[in-house]
Amino acid sequence: MTGDTHKSDRAIHSGQEAARSEAAQQAAARLHDDTHMTAPGRLVEIAGERVVQMTVKPQDTLRNLGRELYRHYGHREATEADLKAFELEAARLNKLETRAQRDNLQPGQELTLIVPGVKLPGAQPRTTSREAQGLMKGASSCTGEWSNMVAQWVTHNEVSKQKFVAFNPDDGGHGISVGLLQWNQKRGRLPELLQDWHHKDPAKFDRMFGSQASNLLKPEWVRGADFVGNPTLYRGMQQALADSEFQQVQLGLRNRHIVKSCEVAQSNGFKSLRGRAVVADLFNQIGESGTVQAMRKVSPGKPESARIEDLKKVTGGRVNGQDRVSSIEEKVKDIWHKLGSS
Repeated sequence: MTGDTHKSDRAIHSGQEAARSEAAQQAAARLHDDTHMTAPGRLVEIAGERVVQMTVKPQDTLRNLGRELYRHYGHREATEADLKAFELEAARLNKLETRAQRDNLQPGQELTLIVPGVKLPGAQPRTTSREAQGLMKGASSCTGEWSNMVAQWVTHNEVSKQKFVAFNPDDGGHGISVGLLQWNQKRGRLPELLQDWHHKDPAKFDRMFGSQASNLLKPEWVRGADFVGNPTLYRGMQQALADSEFQQVQLGLRNRHIVKSCEVAQSNGFKSLRGRAVVADLFNQIGESGTVQAMRKVSPGKPESARIEDLKKVTGGRVNGQDRVSSIEEKVKDIWHKLGSS
């Protein structure tokens, strides 16, 4: 019976491993539920040159293939000059000798392509199955590794390397912005951060901010306070930002903020890692109501990839919006590469 028991245990363990593997694969599929961001074609090396091999689909033309490749690998829209150069190189590589051959690609036709002016990436190693499962943890919920990654990316967009002690004395005319998420004085949630600091350790809070401590618990007073010109407020803010216990308060607030942004994203159909990260960055910069209003302007009937592009256009006027999204999308691509999906 002991041998049978061991066989049974091994079978159960094997079944559990298979289930975990299947779950990771399903989560990976959700990560890639984004046709625009999925790497087009297959990257290969021929005679020392990196090229893209693609299979023609119905309605494909050289120009729309060129646009897709420039967007994905060049991270920009192709110019007319780019497309002309792309067509010439495609014709040379694939022996498309006539205009009719170039204008009438056949479904199933194999093409070898380069992207003039763009350096194609090299192959990157796959992660192990255990590492992949770790990366995919939380793909179907608003907790776990996905949320951790999104939180770090949003923080990087806000404060780069300064993190906890970041202090902006004038954030676009809206007062100071501080800490991991750049809690803003006049239009953001600085009052919430101050109240949470006080709740964590009232005595320490009072020591840091002295005679102004009680006023800092009044949101309207905070909105109009002079945190730069008032020595007590300035010194107290610097001390609070550098305090390790109060930094944990920043972390807690940030994590709750990311969970909330994830819930809002998922309820509006943005479920991929890219979609959730773009929404989280919006959520932090323009607030929940602004983010929801922007998402309502995006057609719900389109694939998520198209809706992300529409959302980027709708919110394109925000400060540094293009750079912020580009930074996030580069990090999403890094995750794909780690999963062997380049």
